[in-house]
Amino acid sequence: MKIRQTALGILRRHRGLAAMVRRMRPISPGRTDPDRSQARADLRQTLERAFHAFLADGQRMDFTPDQPPRISVLIILYNQAALTFGCLDALQATGRRDLQLIIVDNASSDRTDALLAGITGATIIPNGENLHFLRAVNQGAEQARGEYLLLLNNDAFVAPDALDKALMILDQDPAIGAVGAKIVLPDGLLQEAGSILWNDGSALGYGRGQPPEAAPYQFQRVVDYCSGAFLLIRRALFEALGRLDPIFAPAYYEETDLCLRMARMGHPVIYDPRIVVRHMEFASSASSADALALQTRNRAIFLDRHQAELARHYPPTANPLLARDRRSRPRILVIDDCVPFEYLGAGMPRASCLLRALDQMDIAVSFFPRTNGRAEWPEIWAHFPPQIEFMIWPPDQIPIDRAAQIAERLPRAIRKPLGHVYRAGRRVLARAIRLINPKTPIMGDPRLEAFLRERHDFYDTIIVSRPHNMRVIADLLERKPDALGKARLIYDAEALIAPREAMRLALEGRPLSPLRLEGDIQAELDLAKPADLVFAVNEIDAAHFRTAGPKPVVILGHALAIAPTPARFIDRRGFLFVGALEVDDSPNTDSLRWFVAEVAAHLNGLLGPDWHLDVVGRTNARRAQELASPNLHLHGATSDLDAFYDQARVFIAPTRYAAGIPHKVHEAAAHGLPVVATALLARQLGWENGVELLVADTPLEFARQMQRLHDDPALWQNIRAAALARVAQDCSLDHFSTILAQALEPKT
Repeated sequence: MKIRQTALGILRRHRGLAAMVRRMRPISPGRTDPDRSQARADLRQTLERAFHAFLADGQRMDFTPDQPPRISVLIILYNQAALTFGCLDALQATGRRDLQLIIVDNASSDRTDALLAGITGATIIPNGENLHFLRAVNQGAEQARGEYLLLLNNDAFVAPDALDKALMILDQDPAIGAVGAKIVLPDGLLQEAGSILWNDGSALGYGRGQPPEAAPYQFQRVVDYCSGAFLLIRRALFEALGRLDPIFAPAYYEETDLCLRMARMGHPVIYDPRIVVRHMEFASSASSADALALQTRNRAIFLDRHQAELARHYPPTANPLLARDRRSRPRILVIDDCVPFEYLGAGMPRASCLLRALDQMDIAVSFFPRTNGRAEWPEIWAHFPPQIEFMIWPPDQIPIDRAAQIAERLPRAIRKPLGHVYRAGRRVLARAIRLINPKTPIMGDPRLEAFLRERHDFYDTIIVSRPHNMRVIADLLERKPDALGKARLIYDAEALIAPREAMRLALEGRPLSPLRLEGDIQAELDLAKPADLVFAVNEIDAAHFRTAGPKPVVILGHALAIAPTPARFIDRRGFLFVGALEVDDSPNTDSLRWFVAEVAAHLNGLLGPDWHLDVVGRTNARRAQELASPNLHLHGATSDLDAFYDQARVFIAPTRYAAGIPHKVHEAAAHGLPVVATALLARQLGWENGVELLVADTPLEFARQMQRLHDDPALWQNIRAAALARVAQDCSLDHFSTILAQALEPKT
């Protein structure tokens, strides 16, 4: 028993691809055939030992379903008992008790009889001769009772959550005909991430030989077909299509033909990277040469049958990028700082909404995180539609601003002055180089440039968010005017930064001259020159861009659904602030420091000493911890703010400098929490003091407005209702999507 448990650890303990790959040998796309052969031999040896222990210990596997089966799992055997044992052991490790296991044994002559004798609860069909794969599948399908039919090779080993994820996809969309998996070979490299059919009937396993976690293979899409090593099909559809076509007997191209026939009936085949299967490949063939000979013969049959359909496919000389997604739809690349998880704030909730809206418009979306490309795939898949391609950085690539990362690890005493020196040095160097040679790249990003070269003319539209990212693109276009190919360029300005920086410097006693401020604003507006269209988040920023030239400017604000929390006025107490306190000189940190230093004392006089303010958000800033007091409670980051919105009576936004549009105010109002904010935020929102919020700029007046809203139930209710109505109007998802769709319409 101990030997078996140790040996099968590679099959049972992995929870998704990352853990599985960690137990394999190091990944190298240049691995040689001997390396692959050794990996196969190692896996065979492991399973042989485990199988021997299974027989020696007299163990059994029980596949008796304890409820009506949802999935009929169909496995065809011809020898390879140890591999079959591994396949069944991995299947049992899924923990599902709603499986009907159907095994068709094609007259195996090895120890398969001994293995089958140790299995209970399965339907076992013994054949006196080898009917091969196709006829045996059709034979076994006659016994199936589940809603779904899983074709599973006996040399394929499912991850523990593979069936759960495949079922979820089919349950969510009744139009989908079948779901396939990311199939990984024993050496840890891809066999396929969905498959491509060329117009000559030949096929390509997309990504074959590449690392499984590479970004191009980590998003869900409609494909030509998926391998029958793991293919979950709607059984009613399988029967309606007449099962596998015997013309392809004994094997190969039968599942390809089935997938094309499904698609022709309006039932596409989906590849999903979250479904992971490890596969020996060709394990049941007499030799790889035999398998390839069968493929060649059946390819001719397949081509003859589907010639009209295949004529619309790409030739085998085409770039696989063009053929990897079966749907013909617009392709858009979005370039921004990092994966826009909403909890990051700083404009990321809006960036997240942009990606979701594009996906809902049936657009093929790729996202390129320029300055921080590190994220974990499970978190990405938990927050975003799986159809979006996120170009996450591989571990061996270093961000362009590595110096900033290093600085973060230095002692606090020298971190800030070093940061000033670093930023000042970059500015001086950039200006000096520009004087010497205006065409010299200053903010070049080799990784982005390589990506754009690789995908030249692939995208219809490229959206670049934030000024520093647009500066990189502008510099690139100066050097290489054709760098973006045919793509239309949209600059999503997100916010004008220069006015915000001027406000910050003025508060620090270092005001900019009007001439300097005008120059800084103009330099930022000039970034839009290469763009075909500009997105601005509010009318103030849009007016600046319109005065800079005749370029089309579209206001694309936030999208947010109202969800007022239910607690009554009388059941609420205190105040709430939501925002990340990442650095000392951020608008959030500054606003709370001003509140504590200037407003809190007045609030003591108006409300007494027992008032309290809950602060929710990351508190990495050095001075953030200094703000904590009996009245001010720092809660750190949380993924669920509903409880805070439901217990607080008033939201505060004492922001003294900011750019763009204050999402935090929108979000608080959408949760039914009235807001006291500065006049700056009211102007950015276009909201009126005393109608949708209360406004104050001086410490005493800010405290008075907080006290009024906290103690007056009628005022509280009026402000709450008006703000909810305004958010529903300003932040309508339908409105956001309509504006976006109109902006993306091809211009004639």
